[in-house]
Amino acid sequence: MTFPTPTAGSAGPGRKQSRPSVLVPRRIRPAAITIGAFGAVLVIVQIVNMLMNYRLNAEGIVPRTVGGLWGVLDAPLLHAGWGHLLSNLIPLLVFGFLILVSGLPQFIAVTVLVWLVSGFGVWLTGPSGQVVVGASTLVFGWLAFLVLRGFFSRHVAQIALGIVLLALWGGIFWG
Repeated sequence: MTFPTPTAGSAGPGRKQSRPSVLVPRRIRPAAITIGAFGAVLVIVQIVNMLMNYRLNAEGIVPRTVGGLWGVLDAPLLHAGWGHLLSNLIPLLVFGFLILVSGLPQFIAVTVLVWLVSGFGVWLTGPSGQVVVGASTLVFGWLAFLVLRGFFSRHVAQIALGIVLLALWGGIFWG
């Protein structure tokens, strides 16, 4: 696919020259690198946590305790074991990549919102006397965003993608 390139002086006096639109494929590599780095951070944290006999998990969310609020910041980075991490890692990489392809500012905004709102939700409604860890809330918050994004933008391909993702990953609750 080629785009017409403006010739010198074709914009005329007082007019800005237009740039060709940024293609989505140009965003694929940075998105893959960024979400891959985030996944690597989760694996490194898991290795450190395992070597420390999962003592870092004490930093997770402790519902309805003042000290447990700090866990809102830590909980998505911590996991109860390798199986727990792997069950979150695959959808996290897929959903995060799909959001990142739309741009880093949107990814950051969605991630911060989901991270904090879901963390406070767990803090308010989680089981008393237990520590809650894991990126499941981040995964399902990103899934909700991907499902709703298509409906709000009225973009048929995004709606279809959201429905497929919901059927694949949301289906674990139906079976």
